[in-house]
Amino acid sequence: MMREKKSTSLKSLVLISDLRLRDRMVAAKIAMPFLQEVELRHLPELPKCVKKLSLNEMCAYVLKDLGISSDENIETRIWWVSLPIIHLATATAVAIDQLEKHGIQIPRMVTSLQAQT
Repeated sequence: MMREKKSTSLKSLVLISDLRLRDRMVAAKIAMPFLQEVELRHLPELPKCVKKLSLNEMCAYVLKDLGISSDENIETRIWWVSLPIIHLATATAVAIDQLEKHGIQIPRMVTSLQAQT
């Protein structure tokens, strides 16, 4: 007997893509100070609520952006999954930031999800 493939609706595929994009942008936000430290050869200016540059501090810093209860969840569910492509995520985040600084808005379906989380 042949198994039927489950069909995935377009709406759920878009939702999954949006969540993955959001998670990669959060990972980029965590990674950015570490990469700046290497590039600048000194500790970059950190957000006021971050006492020292560490993965735990940076995960705690992005908690409020996500509405997740524990920074351990961020490290497990977002950081470690994103690590193989962190260079791409940070480059994308920098490119989006630069475009927005020049008044070019990037359409994001994920915006509505961020407002809900």
